[in-house]
Amino acid sequence: MTMKLTTDTDYLSVEFNAPFIKPNVGSWDSDWDRVHLFLADDSHKLTELRFTELGSTLRLYWAPYNVLKTLSPGDDAKFQGSVKVTDNGTRLTGKAKVHRSLLPPRITLVNAASVHPANSSTSTLEYDNMYSITNYGIALPD
Repeated sequence: MTMKLTTDTDYLSVEFNAPFIKPNVGSWDSDWDRVHLFLADDSHKLTELRFTELGSTLRLYWAPYNVLKTLSPGDDAKFQGSVKVTDNGTRLTGKAKVHRSLLPPRITLVNAASVHPANSSTSTLEYDNMYSITNYGIALPD
């Protein structure tokens, strides 16, 4: 997966290109092929951008596990996004533009991930992360 982030005074722009694989066997959910971008600050404020072949969404978490808002393109002019399947159905590409008011005030943590089947003959998922997640536990403040 490749992902490019650029900023101007008011917006974060995101462009990505990731593998897209539909398995020929077993049950398949289009939500399996997805790309995430996570932007967080030290106080657990998190913005998640999520892209699937069905579209893009933005979620704001202003505390661990507390979804403050979920947006799709068209819900709010401050979030725009588009996704498409390209290259004969083998790549998922997309773009998004996010207003700074939908981002944590001081971003200190960033991660991105592409989730897709390992190949077309299995529904076993493969995770390509910018930074590997080695500790699945989240330490919550007192």
